[in-house]
Amino acid sequence: MDMEYNGGVTGGVLVSGSNVPAFLTKLWTLVEDPETDSLICWSPVVHIEQGGLVKPEKDDTEFQHPYFIRGQELLLENIKRKVTNVSNIKHEDLKIGQDGVSKLLSDVQLMRGKQEAMDSKIIAMKQ
Repeated sequence: MDMEYNGGVTGGVLVSGSNVPAFLTKLWTLVEDPETDSLICWSPVVHIEQGGLVKPEKDDTEFQHPYFIRGQELLLENIKRKVTNVSNIKHEDLKIGQDGVSKLLSDVQLMRGKQEAMDSKIIAMKQ
């Protein structure tokens, strides 16, 4: 599906009907809006000529993506959500050891006993 675009080469607004998720469209709109610069804005980057690497300037809250580029709204369609591949998760990682299960059951039984003791005290206080 072709992306509909309303605006010039830069600073345009993405409109519905595109393959761009709403989150990216809203994020793009916030970054482009000069009124939100105190909250979110484009950051300058230093281009390293070898290998096409891009190094963001120092900022703890800076994020980047190769397809999220100022003036290149049409590239947003190429940004896809990462999907965890379940087949890469080791079965052993999902298992809870027998010791863990025993500890959990023991804790539940202990809490159940304490709850029953509290219930008995409340009943005694009501009488």
